[in-house]
Amino acid sequence: MLSAAERSRLRAAAQRGESWLREHHVETAVQIGPADGRPADAALGDEPSPGRVLWDDDAGIVAVCDRIDAAGIAPGTAPELCAAQLSARAFVALRDNRVGLGGRIVRTLIRAGLDPATVREALLYLTSQQRRDGAFGYVSPLAAVSEEIQLRFRVLCTVNALWTIREALAHEALAPCAVSHPRTEAVCR
Repeated sequence: MLSAAERSRLRAAAQRGESWLREHHVETAVQIGPADGRPADAALGDEPSPGRVLWDDDAGIVAVCDRIDAAGIAPGTAPELCAAQLSARAFVALRDNRVGLGGRIVRTLIRAGLDPATVREALLYLTSQQRRDGAFGYVSPLAAVSEEIQLRFRVLCTVNALWTIREALAHEALAPCAVSHPRTEAVCR
């Protein structure tokens, strides 16, 4: 899936992001376990239907990812169709700087072994969005938002980006248990 140079690029991005989090006194606790820390017998919900992944809201997409993580792709569902739809949604989310949703979809693709080419492209796109200071997440310079809100946004984007990168590198489910920072704890939990 990834070349040695690309793996090295991902590791370097993760190190820069982790350094940025430490500089901003953000502690992340990571637990290795089932996908997103859910038990394998989690409530599965509805089967994803053709088109649902393309047109559902973000919560619906997360529910589809939960279902795939818990039980795999349902019998009778074409893996190629599911992968293509999830891949399209992942790129839309990442392009729109919605790192949480985009990263969540990419992690599901990784876990399910779907569309390695898309996973590779998504990871490379994600690393290209890293800021010089190591954080992920851009706020428009024209946006009238406080530095505290910008920090909260960047913490969330950075944690999600690092989670996705680490999972891609390790092929293990890494679930952040908590994110703690004096000004962002309520937002990140």
